[in-house]
Amino acid sequence: MLRLFCLFTLLFVASAQAEVRVLTSIKPLQLIAAAVQDGIGSPDVLLPPGASPHHYALRPSDVRRVRDADLLYWIGPDMEAFLPRVLGSRDKPQVAVQDLPGMTLRHFGDSHSHDEHEHDEHDHGHEHASDDLGHDHDHRPGSLDAHLWLAADNAKVIAARMAADLAKLDAANAARYAANLQAFEARLDALDGRIRPQLATPLRKLLRTGNLIDHSPAVVPSRWPERINASDADLVHLHWVQKEMLSIADIGRIRKPIVWTLHDMWAFCGAEHYTADHRWRDGYWRDNRPAHESGFDLNRFTWERKRKHWRRPLHIVGDSYWISDCASNSLLMRDWPVTTIHYSLDTNSWQPIDQPLARQLMDLPQDCPILLFGATSGGTDPRKGFDLLLTALAQLGSEPSLQSMQLVVFGQLAPQSPPQLGFPVHYTGHLHDDLSLRALYSAADVMVVPSRQEAFGQTASEAHACGTPVVAFNTGGLPDIVDDRVTGALAEPFEPGSLAAAICWVLEDSQRRQQLGAAARARAERLWAPARVARLYSQVYEMAIELTAQALKS
Repeated sequence: MLRLFCLFTLLFVASAQAEVRVLTSIKPLQLIAAAVQDGIGSPDVLLPPGASPHHYALRPSDVRRVRDADLLYWIGPDMEAFLPRVLGSRDKPQVAVQDLPGMTLRHFGDSHSHDEHEHDEHDHGHEHASDDLGHDHDHRPGSLDAHLWLAADNAKVIAARMAADLAKLDAANAARYAANLQAFEARLDALDGRIRPQLATPLRKLLRTGNLIDHSPAVVPSRWPERINASDADLVHLHWVQKEMLSIADIGRIRKPIVWTLHDMWAFCGAEHYTADHRWRDGYWRDNRPAHESGFDLNRFTWERKRKHWRRPLHIVGDSYWISDCASNSLLMRDWPVTTIHYSLDTNSWQPIDQPLARQLMDLPQDCPILLFGATSGGTDPRKGFDLLLTALAQLGSEPSLQSMQLVVFGQLAPQSPPQLGFPVHYTGHLHDDLSLRALYSAADVMVVPSRQEAFGQTASEAHACGTPVVAFNTGGLPDIVDDRVTGALAEPFEPGSLAAAICWVLEDSQRRQQLGAAARARAERLWAPARVARLYSQVYEMAIELTAQALKS
């Protein structure tokens, strides 16, 4: 019995010793430690709510906690001046997180800290008496911005150090600390992804505009430039960088050669992703603002910041001749190198399916002409031209040869009040796999892309790869896809009558339609094969690296 009692006592003591005593100076660090210790231990915090780390006086009980903690984490002497004297008597690990490798520190008054806050035509006031975490802070020029944990990347660095320290002292739970760290980083990434786009919302709301397309001021800084510059990459290839993923200043701070493929007009415009005016060509000045805009000139503010931060030419790739011409003619990029390279398309995956089988798979009728239209929110986005298509279809209702025609719309569900066209309309909703899209393209006799503005037109190229003719307006990037009267038909821009005539021309002759489809497939294989596109990009990469090397020498 005595031996059993001693065994239970030893087990109890071992269990009690398994929990590592972690002490943090302030609440934010305690929250990070709690995430890493989740299910294993509970970290303690030194400062009580409302106490200032700049003026706090340690009590005897605080000194004992500092002495007894197995691990102690604090910001550093710039913030907690009361701690260094006490820490000198500790013989256990202690970490000033401001000194950790990989931390991004900002000091008040640094130009780097304010590179996204230059203000054009507006001013603002703000004051910080104390923050909601219960401490005041110093904003003197040169002083450290102690809110370093607010940066997601800094919080990850702190959490990683805590997990490593805990694993050394408590090896039995090392796997759990690692799993907690991974879960914490995943939650941070998800939270950062949700929050970053919202941070620019107040600025966007200052603009009143008739242009309903997205506006992106790109003002929220990130650590991506530091990561990229420290990497072993020879070149950076940018694509779509919005939702505040990269700020305008971030792009300017990247020191490596940059190739930037444009997917819309944003790079050479102000904050607009698409626009019908020509400020991008002439400059964003006070006297050429469009009549449909009022309030804060967000577009001029954004364009001016691009001019300030993008001091060296980047190598621009347009996905169509239209977007390349716009970039070359823009005031911002007119002296930059510009190349046109279309999107690649895996023509082994995107290939025709026998039409009767495709219609059976998609539950569509076999014995009628089928017209296909697709765009996410295409019915509500004026740029996609669904209103022009409806007008054209109303004119086709009187065509005797098209009385049995049916329309299929993918990318959206049926609206509450669907348009009455005089013939059936099928709404497929969002299709989430390529096989369904292939079947839909193959089931159609013609794909219609009535966009007013389209940088390229990916659905049109996919339809061509599946052997389906395309009808579109002769505008934007669509002429790069549709070879007029060879793989489909191009209508006079924004003329519903011309669009209706082009649709009729494709559908009225079944033999011609088959020839158009075969030519469309051959065009896709010739122009958009991944191997061809890769060769073109390889040449651009070499030019961009050479251009940057020459710029560094000069």
